[in-house]
Amino acid sequence: MSKIKFHPVTGRRQFILRVSALAGGGAVGLYAPHGFGQTASTKPLIVPLAGAASNDAVIWDGISGVSSGHFNYGAGLPWTNKGGDWYDAARTPQGAQGYARMSVSAPGTVSIDVTLLAQRWYASGNTGAFLRASAGAAYIATRRHGTAALRPSLALTFSDGTAAQCACIASAVTNISTFLGVQGVEVAVQATSHMVLQFALPALAGRTVRRAMMNVSATRTFGRLDCAVMEVRPVKMFESGTPLQGLASNYAKDAGIAADPNVLLATQFADPSWRTLFPGTVAPDP
Repeated sequence: MSKIKFHPVTGRRQFILRVSALAGGGAVGLYAPHGFGQTASTKPLIVPLAGAASNDAVIWDGISGVSSGHFNYGAGLPWTNKGGDWYDAARTPQGAQGYARMSVSAPGTVSIDVTLLAQRWYASGNTGAFLRASAGAAYIATRRHGTAALRPSLALTFSDGTAAQCACIASAVTNISTFLGVQGVEVAVQATSHMVLQFALPALAGRTVRRAMMNVSATRTFGRLDCAVMEVRPVKMFESGTPLQGLASNYAKDAGIAADPNVLLATQFADPSWRTLFPGTVAPDP
């Protein structure tokens, strides 16, 4: 049974939860409905993949993803600190000791040695890089940039002499001028708008990381942008203890849930009358 809840103030449709049982593993997708930041009705916000490391953080860089107040705005997962949470190289929350520093004073590509951070990802989970800006400003090309050479990337060299180029799979900013995420082929990075990056890491297969170089490209600069490279400190969705069951736990297979006074609206899409409840057109998946 699929359900849509309406926000009590804005009246907007909020979320559709889809759970699928797959051979070899499970998959859970949390989706934003059409009109909430994406053109597709089933654009995933968070998708834990079967076989992924348990400590990997899946970063979503859509308008309903990373924002100034949220690790994932659409899923309602807030940062502890406005503007984003990070660990420094000493594993201190919101600390000042960066894994590396990035300085950009003119348009072009800079390479930053993030070997220690990459080794940390492989040891404890691919949490992502947090570029904490302290001075200056620049527009940084995102993974959506039309010129592939300008997109953020990570070059790995392994202990056996092999190498890998890792694509950027998330590029977002925590711009405090808006409560939503910011999208574009380039984004402003400055002290009020830190950058979050995540890369697709290949399996080690018995190797170790000898060197890791992160490449970031500035398309426009305003003074000298200085950033400390930190580790993203993702929201912990569940760590330990006993989970508290929600309203649906009182209704086996949702039988009778529609009559519960706390349910604002419930429907089954198999019911042909559901379209009359949701006027408009739902965009197809891309």
